[in-house]
Parts: sequence; C-alpha cells; structure tokens
Amino acid sequence: MEGAAQLLEDDPVRTQARHELLLAGTRDEAIGLLMRECARLFWELAKPVVMAAGSEDPDRDSRIIIAMVDGLYFDALTTGEPDPALLRRGIRQ
Repeated sequence: MEGAAQLLEDDPVRTQARHELLLAGTRDEAIGLLMRECARLFWELAKPVVMAAGSEDPDRDSRIIIAMVDGLYFDALTTGEPDPALLRRGIRQ
C-alpha cells in the first residue's frame, strides 16, 4: 500500500481525474460501469494486504481499505495542503 502514497505524490492530477470520474459515474451509466470495474481491480489488489493482516473477510476488508485510501486522497486533494507524511501514516494504519 506504500505505493498508493507515491501515486498521489508523483501525479496528483491522475488521482484527481479518477475521483472526478467516480463522481461522474454516478450520473452517467457508461462511465459508472467502467469505474466500478476499476474499483473491483483496486479491491483485488488490496486483498493480499488484508489477508496478510489476518482478515476473515478479504472481499469486505479490501473494499474498506480502498475506501479509506480514497478518503485520504480526497483529503489531500481538497485541503490545499497535501501532507505526504499524513497520507503514508494513514495508509500504514
């Protein structure tokens, strides 16, 4: 998950665009279908992490992890003061 922090630091515009597309997907079904598939791919990437942490329900817990990371991204993008250390700490926790 450490790479998740690096993604935002390296290219915040890409992360911003992804969040904009997620919101657009709630209004446009074609975009929504693509973004839901993208979300499923992120959940699959998170599964080994939650399994290594002892998850009893990797499907549920991988969704929670990705939602939390997305929340950290959203905070970093909207506060005007992105703090890489805060993002990394949040992801580690």
